[in-house]
Amino acid sequence: MITNKDLEKLVDTNDQWIQERTGIRERHKLAAGLGTSDMCVGAAKRCLAARGIEADKIGDFGVEVIIVGTVTPDMMFPSTACLVQDKIGAKGRGASTFRRGVRDSFSHCRQA
Repeated sequence: MITNKDLEKLVDTNDQWIQERTGIRERHKLAAGLGTSDMCVGAAKRCLAARGIEADKIGDFGVEVIIVGTVTPDMMFPSTACLVQDKIGAKGRGASTFRRGVRDSFSHCRQA
């Protein structure tokens, strides 16, 4: 985990400045060999389990598409959403990753 206090040691910033502009207090690092899709899969599985839904049955519950927004995709192709779709076994569902909108939104937040 990397906290804002850790970043204070590396660059001219402070916890308050970072939190006021981004709301971020800490960052987590993935283990070697893991990517954004692995984090998404964990979150999707927890969400589905909380609802008592099996991934191959998500269509029965009205889930038609898997959407992922990220500025750190595992790779450019296939999309992170497609990787998530495959890893959770959600066959026949749509999948789309949005990168540009997330990046642009982040840059606007940074300028504010």
